[in-house]
Amino acid sequence: MVSFFSRLKSLTSPYLYWLLLLHFIYLYNIHVTESMGGFYFNFKGISLILASFIPVISLFYSINFCLNRYPKGVILGNISLLFFYGLLAGYHFHARTQFIWDMFIDNVGNALYLESVIYMWNSIDKEVFVYFLVFVGIFIFMQWRYRSITRFCGKITTAWPPLIALGVYSLCLVTTIPTYDPVSGFLKSMVVYYFKSSVSVNYEPGTYPLLTTDQSRFDYFNFPKSISKKPNIFLIVVESLNQSIINKNTDKGEEITPFLNKLSKSSLVVPQFYANSIQSARGHVSIFLSLMPSIANKITTQFSDLTVLSTADVMKKNGYKSVLFHAYKLDGFDNTEVFFRDRGFQMETVGSYIKQEEDAPYLWRSWGPEDNVFFKRFFDFFDRNQSDNTPGFYSLITVASHFPFSSVPEHRRLLFKNPSSIHEEYANSLHLVDRGIAVFFDELKKRNLDQSSIVIITSDHTIPMGEHGIYHQEVGYFEESFRIPLYIHWPEGIKPQVIEEPYSQMDITPTIFDLIDAEVPQHAFMGRSIFSKNISPVYLIQPYGKHFSVIKWPYKFIWHERSRDLTVYDLVNDPKETKNIVAGISEEDINSFKQDLTSIYRNQLLYTHNTVYKP
Repeated sequence: MVSFFSRLKSLTSPYLYWLLLLHFIYLYNIHVTESMGGFYFNFKGISLILASFIPVISLFYSINFCLNRYPKGVILGNISLLFFYGLLAGYHFHARTQFIWDMFIDNVGNALYLESVIYMWNSIDKEVFVYFLVFVGIFIFMQWRYRSITRFCGKITTAWPPLIALGVYSLCLVTTIPTYDPVSGFLKSMVVYYFKSSVSVNYEPGTYPLLTTDQSRFDYFNFPKSISKKPNIFLIVVESLNQSIINKNTDKGEEITPFLNKLSKSSLVVPQFYANSIQSARGHVSIFLSLMPSIANKITTQFSDLTVLSTADVMKKNGYKSVLFHAYKLDGFDNTEVFFRDRGFQMETVGSYIKQEEDAPYLWRSWGPEDNVFFKRFFDFFDRNQSDNTPGFYSLITVASHFPFSSVPEHRRLLFKNPSSIHEEYANSLHLVDRGIAVFFDELKKRNLDQSSIVIITSDHTIPMGEHGIYHQEVGYFEESFRIPLYIHWPEGIKPQVIEEPYSQMDITPTIFDLIDAEVPQHAFMGRSIFSKNISPVYLIQPYGKHFSVIKWPYKFIWHERSRDLTVYDLVNDPKETKNIVAGISEEDINSFKQDLTSIYRNQLLYTHNTVYKP
């Protein structure tokens, strides 16, 4: 044993100790921010801290032993290790969660879009790059002055040292040895993604458990007999619109969303309304297919051949044309254009309707125009395509209020000229959204359609604003990560009212069918009309943090797949979600939640086997 360590020491670069110092600094920051739950200085906590050095050491030896015969390769390998360590640590410190394989595989197809690059850059703590440069500087100095890396090259003459190092590191990835360093955490997430599953589901391949002819979920609203003509339907899906911003004022008393505040008094509103997940692509699936979001992979990309019945399919059978009108250039992003076009939607973008000179002050975002211009140009499209009397189902997808909110230029910062926080930046952005929606209603009124049209306003997802110390979609699982508004404005058909029961994006399509008294064929829609007044489970999917929640009012059950922990909050008595009451929940309620959790995993199998819907 002594000879083994003596031999190992003779092959070890002193730079390993600097790498271990970097890992110690990383662990210290984790402890201070408690971004991984925190460490505690008891026996267990200290043991976990010490054990987390094992994968770092074995990764270092794996790189240096495997490249031992190539001096330049050893230098490049160590600098690359430092770079990826720093890059992933920077993401962790900013997002408060490690970057994992799930995030990479879901979004790699969008990585080269300019706005994606901006998003990624704004998701990294820039101070980490200072650490990276310092440690690279130390590395270069040690190599230049003492040949601290390359002087060990050529000393390994057999395959055993690299095999042993790789074997130890592989054990770290596939066992319960803690991998708190960001590089090993990322690689371990690949193992979990492909080889490990937490819940076993009884599912017989080839069956279609969602398929039904049940019409009851669309049969609650009484269509007004006084209305003889089918109404146009306008569904506005706002980018990143949080419920919490509605009726909120600045410190100076200015309303952030004055138009929406006023609109709520003449509309049907649902205060307890939820996005089913945390990304646009997942939100669009819930809205336009009335399906639960996938817990792994995006349906529009990885399950692009999925056979489904869409909102457009049913609307066509009921005499409607369906248009998805986007503020951004689709250009293959999330495969949105192809996926929804193949499922009955006419896909349109605002680009060809932009008036460059007139609209120039509002074209400050590369993805698409400010909302006021977007809505004006939509009506240009609308006017050109009204040659027949076919009613339309128009979905308007905005983009200007996408993160980062600092993108709003100074001349369009109408509330805070020099914002000092993300909250003020967000207020500036959403104030422009509010003004844009006011423009939409003005344009509707110009065409005498404001009384007869159904206008639905909601969001694709939220952006948490630090209510629980979280500012990133990829990690949040509290209410602020899912709560969005829902307005339904139809003066001729619906009286202003508040529906207190909880509903979600999955319920928008069934509600539309209910409003127009649609005939719905055999289907696989999971939602139900908001007019049903039934208390049914609301499913919330956090695919990256792996928190799967079910709201069974007033309780919110949260299952964390990785730790296998169950948390329960009472949303009526504890709306800020501060007290876990799982110990006081009855066994009957726990078993009911387990059935709902099984449904979440079963649905994923339906997507995998393409057994959601059969024509």
